Amino acid sequence: MKKLIICIIVVAIVVLGFFALNKNQEPAVDNITPEELEAQMQAAQGNNKETQNIISNFESNSNNEVELNINSAEDLTAFVDTIYAGNEELFPSLMSQAVDVTDSESVSYMTGLKNGDDLEYLVVSEPMMSSQAYSLVIAKVKDGSDADAIAKEMSENIDMRKWICVSAEVLYATSTEDLVFLVMSSEEMAKPVYEAFKSKVGKVGQEYNKAEAVEELPEDMY
Repeated sequence: MKKLIICIIVVAIVVLGFFALNKNQEPAVDNITPEELEAQMQAAQGNNKETQNIISNFESNSNNEVELNINSAEDLTAFVDTIYAGNEELFPSLMSQAVDVTDSESVSYMTGLKNGDDLEYLVVSEPMMSSQAYSLVIAKVKDGSDADAIAKEMSENIDMRKWICVSAEVLYATSTEDLVFLVMSSEEMAKPVYEAFKSKVGKVGQEYNKAEAVEELPEDMY
């Protein structure tokens, strides 16, 4: 009889200990403030400030537009990648690179501008093979600069024949807020990129375009 009583007591102690252990392991949610709970959720999701900044740079809305947050040449280069998205097969060997806006000679060659005094960041995307006529130019202008006037100057002065033995057929240029955009190439390559840029930024300013005059060969050369 004593053994039975002892067994019952042991079982009771084990059961009580089990429930006590489970209770201690439950989170004390009743004592957590809304701010603490939000902080815990953010930590669990890895939602730190740096990640938020990267994502917010190019977060698309329902119209495929992106919220622009260009704070560096790297941001501008990343934006170019979003423009190419969906048309990568057209551009198998392009390379996007930042251009030093204080290098007037390079700026003039790439953009047609006299210098980069009004530019904060400049990125150019061109083929690795210099004999292919294609160039995308995108720049963030400085505060107080007229982006539309810069886009117009670029469209009028950029050299559409800067490649070896080839030239761009068409050129498209425009601006939006503090960004200036230009692309020149064949119609098949330039038009989709230009339209992709406009769809990403939504509203654009004045649009500029022109076609390179094709020189006819003398009759005796046909």
